[in-house]
Amino acid sequence: MEDLSGKKFNKILIIRYSHSKNNLRIYEAICDCGKSILVIGSSVKRGRIKSCSCILKDMAKRKTEKVTKQILNKKFNKLTVVSFSYIKNQKSYYKCLCECGNTTIIRSNTLQTGLAKSCGCMEHKGLKREKNPQWNHNLTEKERLESNRRNIKPEVKLWRKEILIRDNYACQLSKQKGGKLCVHHLFNWADYPEKRFELGNGITISEPLHKLFHRLYGTKNNTLEQFIEFKFRYDYGEWLDYQI
Repeated sequence: MEDLSGKKFNKILIIRYSHSKNNLRIYEAICDCGKSILVIGSSVKRGRIKSCSCILKDMAKRKTEKVTKQILNKKFNKLTVVSFSYIKNQKSYYKCLCECGNTTIIRSNTLQTGLAKSCGCMEHKGLKREKNPQWNHNLTEKERLESNRRNIKPEVKLWRKEILIRDNYACQLSKQKGGKLCVHHLFNWADYPEKRFELGNGITISEPLHKLFHRLYGTKNNTLEQFIEFKFRYDYGEWLDYQI
């Protein structure tokens, strides 16, 4: 079997072979940022792991700097952007001053798309469909109908509830019990219709980790292999210093 020791892939330099787990060869490696990590050799070689979590933080930082230049001191509806506030889940949040005199923290994308029109002093209750600022104009009626049907299907609710009960309402990665939990399809919904309601195809994870998984691996052609790799990276602390 090929030894990857001494080779470099993207930002990762393989130092030495460490051990094997679930028939996967694990290597000690170091990222260009200086952080030492354990990596799955095959995943690094295929380019699925390009760095430690620093690449995510760098992407978020560059995006924030670009967005800040675009929106700082600009007015969006009743809101004027005053200053950058913080980054969470790779999303930039800004402090805004409303015409009514109140200040609020708003996500950049919400400002730029016009979904946020005020600090909340403008009431939107009762506004339906296209008149509601939360309405997603990018969805077709077919996509909207399918999404609604999926969310209310009894079999979806039953599948989700059975997995939550099986997993004791706890994230199977962080062991967090309760809070915002998602039931993740190991083989995704759209590409594997035959596996949609198999109990073995679902696992409970926290909402932030669910979002991070799909940010890394996308939402199409997701597989069990990807989740095993994701769990390995989580278990070895790759994101301990990354705000997920």
